[in-house]
Amino acid sequence: MKNGCAVIIMALGGCSAAGLAEFEGDDAPACYIDAGAWAGGPAVAAYTQQGLQQVDAAMLEFISALEQVSRADTPYSAADFSRMHIQAGDLISELGRLLPRMERALDLAPMISQMKAREIWWPRGGHRTEFLRVAIAEEVVDHQNSAEHTARFLKNFSDTEELLLDLKTGGGTPEKRERLHSLALGLTDDWEAASFGFGRVIFDRPNLPEGESFSERIRLRVERYCDAYLECSGPEGSNCGSDPVVRPPAGRDAPQLDEPMGEP
Repeated sequence: MKNGCAVIIMALGGCSAAGLAEFEGDDAPACYIDAGAWAGGPAVAAYTQQGLQQVDAAMLEFISALEQVSRADTPYSAADFSRMHIQAGDLISELGRLLPRMERALDLAPMISQMKAREIWWPRGGHRTEFLRVAIAEEVVDHQNSAEHTARFLKNFSDTEELLLDLKTGGGTPEKRERLHSLALGLTDDWEAASFGFGRVIFDRPNLPEGESFSERIRLRVERYCDAYLECSGPEGSNCGSDPVVRPPAGRDAPQLDEPMGEP
């Protein structure tokens, strides 16, 4: 996971926020053009690798600063905790490049529950990044103990965000600051375990058998989502029911949608 940006296939033209934004700004429909085959392209792999690199660097910087500001012998003010709270919010958005529907603190609890249950909600809406992030999350769930490690990290990160909110508004006590320091120390190990799982999923090992690369696995997952959606939304989709949100009956056998996925 610690590969430098220079050794990544840069289909988006560099390891930068601009490259990530370029992919996210593509409004091509997820399913109607090629039934999800786009997910196996080099741009998807590059976007995902860059996203992990970026959130890893930002998370390590955040945890280091958190350890320092939460020390009992460090002078601090509410402004320090306010700054850290803003950074925590930014990191949730960064994590949202790898996990679906992660934009704010309220989104942490649903993802924690999904990781604990080892069941990821199917795509909602039609943007390609939504399909990609659902596929990545399912890859994490299916990789050894990565779901457990991710759930533990997200829970402790959520507790950290809540404490920072309390401390920045003047509601802090020495006990809460001590708790924050304990969380900061634990986040180092929690993130190392979670990010290791992401890295094993996203970065291919040498000499993988045919069909086992990240791009191939993600393409198959996205194509499966599209097959289920297109069957449901087509003229023969009478089995979809009247509920606009189609829920998988047993694990992951049907999509979960709130709105149409682009125009045919």
